[in-house]
Amino acid sequence: MKICPKCQTLHEKPGIFCSRKCANARVFTKETNLKRGASVKATAAKMDKALVGEAVKRGSKYQGPYCKLTPRKCTACGVDYLASRDKPQYTTCSEECFLFIKRKNRAGNKTVYNNEMYDSSWEANLAQWFDHNNIQYIRPKKSIKWEDSTGKSRKYFPDFYLPEVDLYVDPKNKFCIKDQQEKLDKVTLLVNLIYGEVHLLKETITKIMNTKHKGEYYENYIF
Repeated sequence: MKICPKCQTLHEKPGIFCSRKCANARVFTKETNLKRGASVKATAAKMDKALVGEAVKRGSKYQGPYCKLTPRKCTACGVDYLASRDKPQYTTCSEECFLFIKRKNRAGNKTVYNNEMYDSSWEANLAQWFDHNNIQYIRPKKSIKWEDSTGKSRKYFPDFYLPEVDLYVDPKNKFCIKDQQEKLDKVTLLVNLIYGEVHLLKETITKIMNTKHKGEYYENYIF
């Protein structure tokens, strides 16, 4: 029989502690902590020297000098980067590359307009309409973070951004709107976003642009 040094319980288990809870809760001496700290720093230094090199540290996916990192190759652009070893789902070096893969894999009627690939004919039609009406637009490269009803953090990738009126635009049919209603409701609380069928979007954007030029304010339009 042995006595657990943490809870003083008699036990016959291998090792000096009666349970994993007691083993993990043990208090290290100052000398032990110094040794452990030196060991961790030495390991981190070796890891950084061996792995970092010219590799890219992927923003928020790089947690610090002591996290477990592994070198990977971006599936979009082919660049070498470091990602958390505990996050095997990270396969791209940046959010821009993630968006590229997402759009590449997304099902839909791919359409080319002005040497750029669009995920649907609706998107291409809207881009063409913007150009015809001299409306400046941007294809967003970064996502909008939102939280679902379970508290899980998610990302939303809008199709267009109109910088002149600070407005995001996303053409969607009624089926997609119904299927993604929670996401759309959450995002419209975070940014100015309109979504819906193309003809409705064109009418609404025309009203917003006219209102903007009159110096008036406008509210979100949702279909």
